[in-house]
Amino acid sequence: MFPPEAAAAPAPEAELETEVNKSAREKVLDHLTDSEGPQTVAEIIQGTGLSRNTAEQAIHRAAQAGQIERVGVGLYKLAPPKPPPPPRPEPPAPAIGGRTYEDWMTLMEAWYANPATWDVATLGPAPGQPGCLVPMQASMMFARRLERREKQDGATIPKIRLSVRGRSRGS
Repeated sequence: MFPPEAAAAPAPEAELETEVNKSAREKVLDHLTDSEGPQTVAEIIQGTGLSRNTAEQAIHRAAQAGQIERVGVGLYKLAPPKPPPPPRPEPPAPAIGGRTYEDWMTLMEAWYANPATWDVATLGPAPGQPGCLVPMQASMMFARRLERREKQDGATIPKIRLSVRGRSRGS
């Protein structure tokens, strides 16, 4: 077994953040957080223990990153926290022939399962028929979907002849 003093010593990887392993910018930010009011460069140097050159570089980088503000010649303070950016709206689904990709896939899946579900009055001729209004891109995507399904299931799916606006596609 291990001696008791070996078990009490923390592992070097588990070492908590200390002043030694902090970056110069973190030290400057910590100093400004712990201080009241704006601080001069000299006060920041004294509070962090950094050399003048290192402190000035850290101050410059923190100011450029918007973490601190210059309030006067050689005077700096923490910048107010930035509000989180508003959430980005969901991009609209790409429209193909006035319908979304998913709309066309749903319509074609229903047609493939039962050809009687195809509404000729609103959708035009069914896939594979002359004058079909299904966009070529949607027809090709559906054909690829059927090919992938055939490979996954190992079942033979009958080849369908897809036509796009009067032009036949497929085999």
